[in-house]
Amino acid sequence: MLAGLPCTIVRCGTDDSESRRSLEEAQQVLQAAGFEVNVALLQGEAHEVVPGWLAAQGVSLLVMGAYGQSRIRHLVVGSTTTTLLRLSPCPVLVLR
Repeated sequence: MLAGLPCTIVRCGTDDSESRRSLEEAQQVLQAAGFEVNVALLQGEAHEVVPGWLAAQGVSLLVMGAYGQSRIRHLVVGSTTTTLLRLSPCPVLVLR
């Protein structure tokens, strides 16, 4: 569906070897599928740093995965997906 479009894989959290390794692996998978791929490692929580990054980069579409959580955990800590749907400055495509 998104073939031929450039993309950036964004990971939020700490800048460590595990984060960099996972970004490189994801980049290799998408490049093998024919995508032009960049990566970005943002320090902090996704709901705090991604909206500003999207706006600063002029991103036209956010594609993200939704991970199932227990209803109790969702009520207590909220959902990153729900928060980004609300705060994103661009349209969001959520894959499950």
